[in-house]
Amino acid sequence: MTTSHHRFLIAGAGPMGLGAAFSLKRLGVEDFLVLEKDQTAGGLASSFLDPQGFVWDIGVHVHYSEIPSYNDIITSVVAGDFWARHLRQSWIWFRERRIPFPFQNHIHQLPFPLNMTCFVSLLRAAIKRKETSPRHFKEWVLSEYGAEVARHFFIPYNLKLWVTPLEEMATEWVGKRVAPVDLVQIMKGFFQKPADSGWGGNRHFLYPQKGGNGQFCNAVAHSIGAGHLRFGEAITNVDLRKKVVTTPTGDYGFDHLISSIPLDELCRQTDGLSEAAQRASRQLRFTSVDVIGIGLKGQPPSWLSEPGWFYFPGAEAPFYRLIVQSNLSPACVPRPGETWSLLLEMARRPGDSREDGDDLRPSLQFLIQKGFVRDEASVVSVWKRRAPHGYPVPHVDRDGALRRIMPELEANHIFSRGRFGTWKYEIGNQDHAFMQGVEISERLVSGKPETVYAEKSLMSESGKTR
Repeated sequence: MTTSHHRFLIAGAGPMGLGAAFSLKRLGVEDFLVLEKDQTAGGLASSFLDPQGFVWDIGVHVHYSEIPSYNDIITSVVAGDFWARHLRQSWIWFRERRIPFPFQNHIHQLPFPLNMTCFVSLLRAAIKRKETSPRHFKEWVLSEYGAEVARHFFIPYNLKLWVTPLEEMATEWVGKRVAPVDLVQIMKGFFQKPADSGWGGNRHFLYPQKGGNGQFCNAVAHSIGAGHLRFGEAITNVDLRKKVVTTPTGDYGFDHLISSIPLDELCRQTDGLSEAAQRASRQLRFTSVDVIGIGLKGQPPSWLSEPGWFYFPGAEAPFYRLIVQSNLSPACVPRPGETWSLLLEMARRPGDSREDGDDLRPSLQFLIQKGFVRDEASVVSVWKRRAPHGYPVPHVDRDGALRRIMPELEANHIFSRGRFGTWKYEIGNQDHAFMQGVEISERLVSGKPETVYAEKSLMSESGKTR
């Protein structure tokens, strides 16, 4: 067993950990070490090459951001030809139709009289909205979109995505994550011209030309340097009093621990954490995600030729989202022009007893019946992956639990950031996670305030460190 001590110890080489390490190196700090349980960098943003030569991501991962400094970083770490630039097209599969996303902006494409009942639903909701004060996410959906639009899309899709009763979800997280109602834009679809399908910050996005989404993580890891990274080092224990983490190969002391370990796991692994914080950590909820990649021979149908993805609110499709992975980069398939690929995502409750990819056959049958895939004979590769922690659920008890946990961790020089480090879906994209790593490093070294993670009520007053 070996023991070493570091000014900064970083748990995890996903986007957050890489952002923290990248920032420390840029600030001139050399005494830091990243411990990663897997053998490669990337975490949930990793990519994989299967035996047939197909490249797969762990779900839909593309690069876009409204954070200028992140955009500066991702174009400075790698050469300009590293990126493919795309204009996103996204659709909702509804009653055998492709409805452009967001649903409410394109109800004019629904069959009559459903399109009119949905429009009246939106109009009534807009009139009554100021009279409502939603107690939970379901009430928020009903007040924002009305009963008809909620019933046909928002309620079934969110139940499928979150596998959680919407009455048990809070509303504070919504922000820019759920498309708002624009009645003028909606009316244009009926009376002037089709509404714009470009809602969302990810309409224009970047994707690596080769190697999948994870190739950017590999590039950042390379820029940090192998001497600062140790792979295959899973943290099994954190001792608050001694300020030491334990892995199967040894102990590592720290002045500051920057962690992307899922917060519930971090609390379970931490000796010396109060019972109140441990109890709060058990209130945190999350989904698991099964990802299935299907490699195919031939070419996709012409209506699947644009970069983007589909949402599936209906129960007939086991998955909630689909992307043509090969549209992101021809290098995602072994023989461009002769092969192509689909990636499916399915939500699971934690502890779901189904094996990875149990929904392959019904999913494939659905894809064939609806014309996405020609036939079973065209399938040349199947790749399966389960992300035990897929999405942090914005449960009604979440913020109360975080207010109990986060200050105690920070008082002990443990700074939990990233998708599952903060447990905040609303700042859980890879750009958010990366910049949380950048900003916590800047805060600890120079006292610069964080902006992406700006929950002042959850943070300690510590600033610049020695």
